[in-house]
This record gives sequence, C-alpha cells and structure tokens, in this order.
Amino acid sequence: MLPFRLQLQDGLPVSEQMFRASVRAILSGELVGGTIFPSVRVMAQELKVSPTTVHKAILELKEGGFLVSRPGVGMVVVGKDKLGTEVLREQLREPAEELLREAKLLGLGVVELSELLQELEENE
Repeated sequence: MLPFRLQLQDGLPVSEQMFRASVRAILSGELVGGTIFPSVRVMAQELKVSPTTVHKAILELKEGGFLVSRPGVGMVVVGKDKLGTEVLREQLREPAEELLREAKLLGLGVVELSELLQELEENE
C-alpha cells in the first residue's frame, strides 16, 4: 500500500502526478521525515504503471530535495522541517503565477494582492 493518496487522472503525466502527490504528503506531514519511500517495483505494481515512470518521479523527488538515498535502505523522506525555504517557495510558484495572471486580468497589482493575502491570513 502506498503511504500517500493518488488517483491517476488524464491530462497530466503520471510521473508528475506521483511527484505532486508525494510532495503534498510530505508537506502535509502525511509522509514524515525518515520514512522509507516505497521502491520503484512496489510503486509500479501498486499503481500498475511502468517502472520507468516511477523512477522518473522518484528522481524528481530526489533532485527537489524531498528524498535522499541511504545505502542499504533505499530512498528516505526528508522531513518538512529539513526542507529549505527555497524548496518550499518553489511549491508555490505555479499557483502564485496563476494568481498573478488572474489579478492582472482584473486590473489588480501586487500591492492589492498583498493586502488581500494579509486580510486572508488575519481571518484564518
């Protein structure tokens, strides 16, 4: 059984869906630091996808700083508390770009967006 939820959908490469689901699980604490990440073989069998697809996702997770290789153990999850600010900020890049595009369409600038975010944070 996979240590995170993943429901494959059309329109996005499976490896990208696996990457995003894994990152979400790590950042939410569903996958905690030090946890052994499932092997390529296990994930490929579980998801009924090619091992090459799984390998691509795992490589991206490793390059992104979310997994580290431990000799004799395999891939291990890096805890959220060990991830650098830049890694965390990168996870917001795509939604932030989308928000900025939407704001520009509405005629709003960065100042208005900042005020809105501050307001939302205060009401949370």
